[in-house]
Amino acid sequence: NIVNKYMKVLIAIPSLGRADNIITLKNNLLKGFYGDVKIIVPHNQVSHYEQSIEYNKYDDECLIDVVGCGEQGIGATRTFILNEYHKNYDYIVMIDDDIEKLSRVRHGAVVEKCHLRLWIKEAIKTLEERNAYFGGITLCPNIYYAKDTISNNLKYISGALQIYRSSERPIPQNYLRHFEDYYNCIEYFLRDGIICRWNGIIPTTKNYNPNGGICADYGSLAIRLKDAEKVAEELLENYGSKVLKIVHKKKSSRGPECVNLRLNNYFKCSPQVLPEED
Repeated sequence: NIVNKYMKVLIAIPSLGRADNIITLKNNLLKGFYGDVKIIVPHNQVSHYEQSIEYNKYDDECLIDVVGCGEQGIGATRTFILNEYHKNYDYIVMIDDDIEKLSRVRHGAVVEKCHLRLWIKEAIKTLEERNAYFGGITLCPNIYYAKDTISNNLKYISGALQIYRSSERPIPQNYLRHFEDYYNCIEYFLRDGIICRWNGIIPTTKNYNPNGGICADYGSLAIRLKDAEKVAEELLENYGSKVLKIVHKKKSSRGPECVNLRLNNYFKCSPQVLPEED
């Protein structure tokens, strides 16, 4: 187990159309994790995923279960996972299905591979010490900007790897298909007054991967990005310019020209008054 015999941890992998190519499993990112792993997929893909997992025999250390979900979109799928399992697990770790590796950066250089099971243990300890309930990593591809710190202010936490601490606190009901990770950052920060981001852990991932996942669900990348503009405007209207702003990203080697968001890391809030926990 991760911390002690009383701590229950779930790793959840939302997936769509990638039964034969779950890169996160193929690259053994879950190695050494002795716990439950659930791959959350559309109902009509459960059988295909189960057959693929049985055939590939990814990791005998993990109990991998395929769970059907009727929700559409990554935001609704994440909400389904939290609603479904927060009472059965102390911590829920969500990781994308197309992660190639995790690297730990110090002083502008990659110093070591980041082992997921060790990060989970570190994350649990940090969240409990800081009385936080949501955390994760950055998606910054440039190690020059990475710092070996854990920030507690309103900064973007990537959907690539996130950890949720279960409690009686209300779960943000997120049904966005775009920028759902920004929504969670804002909502947990408003609720708790703190979120934890590991600034020195960087994932190598299939950015805008068109093979399966959300792009395939939309029909094309162009349609996906057009819808993203609409969602960005809605978030700005809901939260205001003191919390976030819309930015326009130029085409690069990592991705197309598109709309993105930027959170105001100087934004302060008074967390909601919440019931006492046991």
